[in-house]
Amino acid sequence: MSCPYINSNNPQCSQSLNMQNLDEAFEICSEHFDLCPLFIKMKGAQLEAVGAHAVENAHRSQLTVRLA
Repeated sequence: MSCPYINSNNPQCSQSLNMQNLDEAFEICSEHFDLCPLFIKMKGAQLEAVGAHAVENAHRSQLTVRLA
């Protein structure tokens, strides 16, 4: 399994994904991506966004119930 963000063209990843760091990048991005600080940061941001969206939807549902 490889990093789900590897094909996202994220500029933060391009610092690590280059010819000088090819061996290290391959090992991290394809085998140990869950240890990568960028993966952890992006996954955290994604979870925050999903959580914020869920909270917003919950508030909308409560408003709909109150208005009905």
